[in-house]
Amino acid sequence: MFLDAPGARAEGASGTAHLNAPVILALSGSQRRDSYNARLLRAASVGAQRGGATVGFIDWEAYPLPLFDPEVEDAALPDTVLAFRARLAASRGLLIACPEYNASVTPLLKNAIDWASRQAPGAPGPCFSGGVVALLSASTSRLGGVRGLDHLRDILSSVGALVLPDQFALVQAQHAFGEDGRLRDQRQQAAAEAVARRLAEVVRFWR
Repeated sequence: MFLDAPGARAEGASGTAHLNAPVILALSGSQRRDSYNARLLRAASVGAQRGGATVGFIDWEAYPLPLFDPEVEDAALPDTVLAFRARLAASRGLLIACPEYNASVTPLLKNAIDWASRQAPGAPGPCFSGGVVALLSASTSRLGGVRGLDHLRDILSSVGALVLPDQFALVQAQHAFGEDGRLRDQRQQAAAEAVARRLAEVVRFWR
């Protein structure tokens, strides 16, 4: 379950941290630092801040998760897994942007969900149960990665997360971003922000 961290400023947070502001963790399904999905997260996160939340970003270089292995889990959770789960536990909601791999989610994101969704001795969690999630995707295709979001929604729902119906898929992402990091199309920018803002509004009152 995502736990509240009143007044906390998450690692890599953007915007101004306000007292009792819920912390939302932004997580890209791509490991590339400047991927289209990472850029979309930052563009959309403005909406979460306007909705009264503090936004932190996961840097995968700081959390090199091994391939999920039940035998490793039974022995002892790796330190990077514990650290990742702690970041999730300190957040009230997740904003996820994921590219589409063969009409599904990326191995990076699926592996992270597998590590974080299990009940493990001495570790917070399972980290998705009772949490609130909003979904985004960016792709160079004309579908915007939306087929992968369908799979991601099913996976997250199966581990107990509340996945908001609002989502945004960015098509032809290679042409979508301006030099300021925002989307060139103001309607697209507003739509991405609206998803993140809705997440912030929901987590402020969720449980």
